[in-house]
Amino acid sequence: MKQPYALYIDARKLDYLSSDIRIAQGKFFKDYKTEMNTYCIGAVMLVKSPFAFLMHKAISVLENPPGETYFAFTETEALKKTEKFLNKIKVTSS
Repeated sequence: MKQPYALYIDARKLDYLSSDIRIAQGKFFKDYKTEMNTYCIGAVMLVKSPFAFLMHKAISVLENPPGETYFAFTETEALKKTEKFLNKIKVTSS
């Protein structure tokens, strides 16, 4: 059963984005676009530096991932935003 989710990407090890990584990230958003448009309520990307932020932001603008995309520079900030996304999901049991 498919369920709503928040996407959390820890990209701190990717300070420089080679063309291979940029292509792979773009391909990911393209390959999962239908599923993400249906189930993804938001994405949080944890980045290490302003340069990495700009690179990832450019890819997200080009690929236009679904929901809100939030960039964070600390793990605490990223986890708080992810928790806010997850709190939007209402889980019901029958």
